[in-house]
Amino acid sequence: MKRLAVLLILTACATPPEKIAAVQMSGAEYTGQSCDQLIAAKAASTQTLAALSKQQKDAVTGDAVGVLLIGVPLSSATGGDRETAIAVEKGRLAAIERVTAERC
Repeated sequence: MKRLAVLLILTACATPPEKIAAVQMSGAEYTGQSCDQLIAAKAASTQTLAALSKQQKDAVTGDAVGVLLIGVPLSSATGGDRETAIAVEKGRLAAIERVTAERC
């Protein structure tokens, strides 16, 4: 029973951003954009991903501290986990890069 409790706590912790896979996204919304627009979109997406990754790393740390001190992954329990947003942003960035490679 104790092992099950430990397993449940560990699986509820936030995932490090580098371990989050990208969501598959179509590049259709970017195909009509110029190279300059694609470069700007890539810069914006990269910046957003960096901010989300920082928040996620903070959530990972908060979860580790919470589990260590009180046995609860605090960041994940309070909505600090940004896994979905990171997966979407990684997918968006990959789509932009794919269209840029094809067109520019």
